[in-house]
Amino acid sequence: MASTTTTAPPQPTARSEQLRHILQAVDGQIEPVPLTTGYRWAMAFVAFGMALLALLYAAIVFLAGWFVYWHAASNFQPLLAKFSIFGLVLYAVVLLVSAAITFFLIKPILARGGPRETPQRLKRNAEPFLYDYVEAISRAVHAPAPRSIRVDCAPNASAGYRKGLWSMFSNDMTLSIGLTLAKGLSLRQLSGVLAHELGHFAQQGGMRVSYLTHLVYFWFVRTACERDQWDEWLFRQSVEGNPVVRGVCYTIRFFVWLSRWVPWGLMVLAWVMACALLRQREFDADRYEARLAGTRIFESTTKRLAELTLGHQWAMDQLPEFWDEGRLADDLAALSVANVKYITPDIRKVLREHVSRRKTGLFDTHPSDVERVQSARDENAPGLFHLSGPKDDLPATVIFRDFDELSRAVTLKYYREDVGLRVSKKRLHPVQDLLQRMDEEREAHEALHRYFQVRIPVLWPLPIDRRAASPPHDAKELRDDMKASRQRMLDELDEYKRASKRYEDVESKLFDTAGALALFDVGLPVRAADFGLNRGSHAEAEDKNRRAREALEQMAGGMLAFESAAGQRLSCALQLLQVDQVVEKVADGQQLRFEITQLVPEAVFVSELMGELRTFRVFYHKVGVLCSQLDRHHENPDLIYAILGQLERFHRRLTALHERLKDQPYPFDHAQADMTLQEYAIPAVPEDNDVGGIMECTSHLFDQLVKVQVRLFARLAAAAEKVEEAFGLERLPQPKDDDDKAEESE
Repeated sequence: MASTTTTAPPQPTARSEQLRHILQAVDGQIEPVPLTTGYRWAMAFVAFGMALLALLYAAIVFLAGWFVYWHAASNFQPLLAKFSIFGLVLYAVVLLVSAAITFFLIKPILARGGPRETPQRLKRNAEPFLYDYVEAISRAVHAPAPRSIRVDCAPNASAGYRKGLWSMFSNDMTLSIGLTLAKGLSLRQLSGVLAHELGHFAQQGGMRVSYLTHLVYFWFVRTACERDQWDEWLFRQSVEGNPVVRGVCYTIRFFVWLSRWVPWGLMVLAWVMACALLRQREFDADRYEARLAGTRIFESTTKRLAELTLGHQWAMDQLPEFWDEGRLADDLAALSVANVKYITPDIRKVLREHVSRRKTGLFDTHPSDVERVQSARDENAPGLFHLSGPKDDLPATVIFRDFDELSRAVTLKYYREDVGLRVSKKRLHPVQDLLQRMDEEREAHEALHRYFQVRIPVLWPLPIDRRAASPPHDAKELRDDMKASRQRMLDELDEYKRASKRYEDVESKLFDTAGALALFDVGLPVRAADFGLNRGSHAEAEDKNRRAREALEQMAGGMLAFESAAGQRLSCALQLLQVDQVVEKVADGQQLRFEITQLVPEAVFVSELMGELRTFRVFYHKVGVLCSQLDRHHENPDLIYAILGQLERFHRRLTALHERLKDQPYPFDHAQADMTLQEYAIPAVPEDNDVGGIMECTSHLFDQLVKVQVRLFARLAAAAEKVEEAFGLERLPQPKDDDDKAEESE
């Protein structure tokens, strides 16, 4: 007799046991949120109104098309017989204008909208527990479960129809989850947010009316406001075509502009009709959230969402800088959440005051946070969510199979598909590495501000001696010079602050008058108020320009005392770092000495370069003023010749500067090991007749060199500060900006 063996059932793992507890946390059902009779009537009114507006717009398009047909079929012979050639021209112009109006009214059907972020769809077999958990919350809030779940990098979540209009009358819905939320919220908080979005699913009528409202509204937005390649083509023809073509195109543009007031009015009307309903819809969804997560958690989630939104905004602002360095964050959600720690108490206070002061406006689709929190307090709900086990809450990332891997994949997709960057995984770097670099840069910038006690104006040469990287002849004498120059700098500080503020004001007058003189030189009218003039005469502009130049020279001499003392102080401290006995007293002295030895020649080069770029700024402003007149005076030959002449001079200077930067190494660590200042600041010089290209290239040059100079002197100032501390000199206090002082006085 054959023996049989039985296999014991597999024992639950710690992970499976944890997931079982998580599902039990939302086991049960909340009390449904009822819809009032007034709300139902409002939904019916808005739905009827949206349909009526759509039919009204369709009728306008039909009438415009009918007019084109009627005019084309009926008016040719009568107009030609009565007015001869003039009648033929009139017939053609009316036909073109009416056809163009009809075309632009139906253009949203033909033209695709602009690029939008497309969330990544998650398959059930990739994230099985996430689907199970969302379905459990759906049951808890009496809502149909979504057919698909999508994720993106945003600090937001949303609910919608999976196939748009085709899914409107079914339960074919999709849920989008921002990974920044999952990274930055607790499980209970995220569960409340999901209950809010799934609560929209439970409001089938409100969901459909909301979708219809957005569909109609954004149709009107595209018709009234959106510009595309067809608009650009019409604009170019009205500027570049022969006189007949320009005349016809200008006429078409005028009537198209008039016709766009029709969808604009319908757009405003649609929004006014729907706003109150959409706000009530949000209040009801908030009640779902409060009943599942609890009123107390609703309040904490609201505050946390404001912080995550700010952190995400900072992450988006950091991307260009990371891209310049050849290093993009491999996880945008992690970067956004990590940025929250940089929200200082002062920023947090401003954020709270902004939230508390914000009132719900007539055209707002979402209520203010204050009103939403008060509505949740009225619920006074303890919350259905209850997590058994050793912890009463967990990170929200626990419901994903491998959150970090998913977030990195979604980040790469965002770079490639939504931003349009040709980026490989090699250019992606761990967020912690980037944050460490950011912390170091932030500390160095604070040291720069402390060291000089004033923010040096941008595009301004900073003083430093070439000998700062060489060993001194007499270290004791150099130490005394450092202490004395530090005191002289502090003695001149108040006067320098006043002088630098006046310098910026006078420099602005110099730019304005230079622009006015450029217009006078080509015989164009000058509006006095636009250029800080009283009478708007050539003599006045010339006189003010001359006085501005003289004042700048005088003020620069007055500012020299502070700058010389500051430069000597910095140079002495850095030169002392070449002394072995000093290096031993400074933390990481050897490494710091090596770094400073490399950076000082770069700082000298960049500072001298900034001094030479002052004339660039005047040229840049003059070309900008002249180019701003092209739309109205494109046939003025003097204007064209003046722009071309300025561009030729610009091009020569840019080409020479491009060559100078060719062999100058980029002074900081970069993903591209052999990066030069040429590649960083002027990758390529546009053609000499490329107005937009040269202006953009020059602006890029200014921005990049300012970044390099500030980073260079921040590193040098941080090192010099450590040397001074080694000699017993206390750190100077962290100064406050004038804006901060003004806020305190208020």
